Amino acid sequence: MKKSLSAVVVGLLILASFAVAQADPTNTRPVEITPDPVTGTSIATILNQLYVSGTKIDAATNQSNAAVFTNEASGGAVASMVIQLAGGVTTSDSFGLYKYGSPAQTAQIFGTGTHNQGDQATIAFYSNGNVKVTYTPLVGDPTAQTYTNFGNLFGFYMTGTNGTFYTEDSLNAGAAQAVIYQGNGSTIQVPGFSAGQFKSDEWIVAFQDTAISPLDPAYKDMVVLVESISAPEPSSLLILGSGLVAMALGIRARGRRNR
Repeated sequence: MKKSLSAVVVGLLILASFAVAQADPTNTRPVEITPDPVTGTSIATILNQLYVSGTKIDAATNQSNAAVFTNEASGGAVASMVIQLAGGVTTSDSFGLYKYGSPAQTAQIFGTGTHNQGDQATIAFYSNGNVKVTYTPLVGDPTAQTYTNFGNLFGFYMTGTNGTFYTEDSLNAGAAQAVIYQGNGSTIQVPGFSAGQFKSDEWIVAFQDTAISPLDPAYKDMVVLVESISAPEPSSLLILGSGLVAMALGIRARGRRNR
């Protein structure tokens, strides 16, 4: 019994250490954006094309520090929608979610192949930790895939010929491979959809699919609009870590009294 109790305490302390170490899921922004030297376009071009009215999204100054997200809604099974806005036109590009703290565990949204502007996916988050991704292309039938033990704390990744990049700079050796914009209440229009409000639970995620260099941080290689997600406060993860520490110490104290 003593050995079992010690194992529980050690396990909780390890989890607590992990939670505290992972408790700042943010990046430092803004970063520089430069038009592609060949096409002359960048994420700024795409944001301008989406704009209809209201406060315009400035690609340079409105970058969010957020890097990790959670599902906004509550309940047994809740869903977010992802719409591809640009990029991903090569057969090697793919895009999806990765589990926060375990970037090797992924849930693919747009797979390899030619996926297009306007393609959609619905992500259902279940109370048992599973995630179901239903991909609906502009042409063709929907496909669905379920990923087990995923949870609802995640970042986004893009994989291409130059490797895999993440929304967390720390997973890219400190490089800013993605810029992110939170809804500001302006009116935007996604091609193929009616104009609507860019709400605070909506985010635009834009990736650069090559290692960042001074010549080409255009952030237009994969651009998506994601609905019904939020960026958790870093303090909430700190509370999780502190709670685990307190639980472990409490168990250890009770174990000593019972000897």
